[in-house]
Amino acid sequence: MPTKTKTKFNVHYKKLLIIASLLFVILLTSIVVYKLTINGDGSEKALRTAINKASSNTPTLITLSSDILLTNSALEIPVDKDITLVSDKQDGFWKLIGAANQPTISVLGKLTLEGVIVTHNSGTYGSGVTVNPNGTLILSGGVICNNTVEFIIMPDGNTGGENGGGVRNMGNFSMVGGVITNNTASGEGGGGGVLNIGNFSMVGGVITNNTASGNGGGVFNYGYGFSMSGGEISSNTAGYDGGGVYNWNGKVSLSDNGVICCNDAERGGGVYNYYATFDMSGGVISGNTAEDKGGGVYNYYYSVFSLSGSGEISNNTAPLGGGVCNDGDFKKTGGVINSNTVYDSNGALFW
Repeated sequence: MPTKTKTKFNVHYKKLLIIASLLFVILLTSIVVYKLTINGDGSEKALRTAINKASSNTPTLITLSSDILLTNSALEIPVDKDITLVSDKQDGFWKLIGAANQPTISVLGKLTLEGVIVTHNSGTYGSGVTVNPNGTLILSGGVICNNTVEFIIMPDGNTGGENGGGVRNMGNFSMVGGVITNNTASGEGGGGGVLNIGNFSMVGGVITNNTASGNGGGVFNYGYGFSMSGGEISSNTAGYDGGGVYNWNGKVSLSDNGVICCNDAERGGGVYNYYATFDMSGGVISGNTAEDKGGGVYNYYYSVFSLSGSGEISNNTAPLGGGVCNDGDFKKTGGVINSNTVYDSNGALFW
């Protein structure tokens, strides 16, 4: 009897080991089942082929080992693909250079950028990355830089909207690292760094030194949701309003460790809130400048701005409302407004 019991136990134990091994293999293959290094002459064809051959809805890592110049169209991430792009360069990142008058990358599925430079050559136009409806972009490393976009028609048919020099998001965009810098939105619209017409969350990374001829030097939130709980939006410039963030008929939240600093605009050097909602429960808005009013924040008519928790608005400058200029509904239940500079004591509510 003891021998039979021991035999049954051994058989059962072996079955458990086999099942565990199979589960481990399945787990590994679900993480990365396809890994390719694009070698040699930086073949555009090889990169497109690698993306198209990737298994559907399975994370796929593709490593660039040289710069790649796209010749006729954007690099498309199909709707059923989950691609991660990295570089094997020891002292930086390889470049993915966009075709003229096209975004460098068009995302219909899911793309994670961990270590590449997404750019255009001087004199050519197009967003760095366009995220289409239902597409997903995760920026965790690398750089989106030196992209310039001109006038485009917005999804609602209005012709006053522009562009998104670095990222034009109509789907889902999560920024956890990386840098979006030196991008330009020209004309009457805006969003030098990011134009958001979808869902945008920022928990890390930097959006800096971007320019909009119109509104939203760093970020133009066009009627949708933008949450910032980390990272930095700094040293961006808008020709009109919202040097750091322009919030048009949408909802923006700033909390935790998010920083909006050193941006410049006509109104709302840090944030311009236009027929919109801005909730600030943490983070810092500091060192921003407005040429007219609202160095830190300008809250337009019929807009709601709530300041609570540990939010801090300090060291901003404007003729009216160095910290906050309010023409709408301002609710202050906490936070700090201090050390802001004002040149004129007349006008709307200000600090």
